Amino acid sequence: MRNFQIAILTAACLCAGGAMASPPQPGDMAVGGRMGAKFFADFDLNHDGKVTKAEMEKVLAQRFAQASGGKPVLTEAQFTQLRMDAMHKRSDMMFRRVNWSGDGKLSRDEFIAVARLRFERMDHDGTGVVPCHRESTSGDQGEHHGRGATSFCAQFDQNHDGKVTRAEFDAMSLAKYQAAAKGSGLTADGWFAMAADHLRQMQTHAFDRLDTAHSGKLTLAEFSAPVEKMFAHIDKNNDGVITQDELSAMHSFHGFHGHKSGADQAPG
Repeated sequence: MRNFQIAILTAACLCAGGAMASPPQPGDMAVGGRMGAKFFADFDLNHDGKVTKAEMEKVLAQRFAQASGGKPVLTEAQFTQLRMDAMHKRSDMMFRRVNWSGDGKLSRDEFIAVARLRFERMDHDGTGVVPCHRESTSGDQGEHHGRGATSFCAQFDQNHDGKVTRAEFDAMSLAKYQAAAKGSGLTADGWFAMAADHLRQMQTHAFDRLDTAHSGKLTLAEFSAPVEKMFAHIDKNNDGVITQDELSAMHSFHGFHGHKSGADQAPG
């Protein structure tokens, strides 16, 4: 049941143009729970229960070379494509899960019902209003951290009054649906197009943050910077090795929902 709820929530963020439009990556800086497991799955090359700096750098170099076609720099289009293929597969899976009628199209009511789950996730107090600015507490989740809340409000705070109401959220979600469905119901292709458009926007912002030289292209060092920063943050004893214990200690210290720091977009 919990996995089903997670799937539906992911679909809610996907169809509403949310921050979860692409699968989470190690460089997203979440060090607890499933992200911690994914970190080891991605970087523990010899499966010895620890990740060395050399292992991490080898994986990042391989990803960079594959994405850039072996060239010394990575374009914005190549950077975006890193996530696009995986997101397409995830989009198809989510569409099938929320298309209860099985007719290959989402009605307006089906779409809005799924989208509203995202609002409910943000509306922690159940007031029907999501504030755009609030102090983070240990109980805050997901999008109320950092850029997630900013992104949510940028999309849905139509009158720029510092909050998003249910009416604003519904109106914007409906507008998104109508633009993508074109009057005939939202197909899997339309659903993916919505997610792909938002992913491109997300990756453009991430690319701009990583492109510290403002060259319009990423070097391997720029590409690797978020994960390098994460590694240094977790490797408290500076021995060039991250163990399960160090990861667990970070998880425990920063609370159940993990910790984010630095650039929040990952390479690949």
